[in-house]
Amino acid sequence: MGLLIFAVVATTLVLCALLIYRVAQKYRQQLNQWEQVQLERDRARCLAIEEGMMDWLAMLKLPQLEEETQLREAARRLRIVLVEQLMRGPRIR
Repeated sequence: MGLLIFAVVATTLVLCALLIYRVAQKYRQQLNQWEQVQLERDRARCLAIEEGMMDWLAMLKLPQLEEETQLREAARRLRIVLVEQLMRGPRIR
């Protein structure tokens, strides 16, 4: 009788552990998918910001930014500087 109870309890514990593992695995997959979507959104936002900055920089008609590669690099650097400034927050003077 004791051995039968032990077998039932052990089987139940194994099934519960398997269920917990599957739920955790599914949660990890959903989390990874969500992170991938966020990365794609962030990349798209960065690209949109850089394209807007490229248009703005092109309107300045600076001789240093005549090539598109130089213009794109300047827009990328400007975006990085702006994001760093925004992350620091406003300075109180």
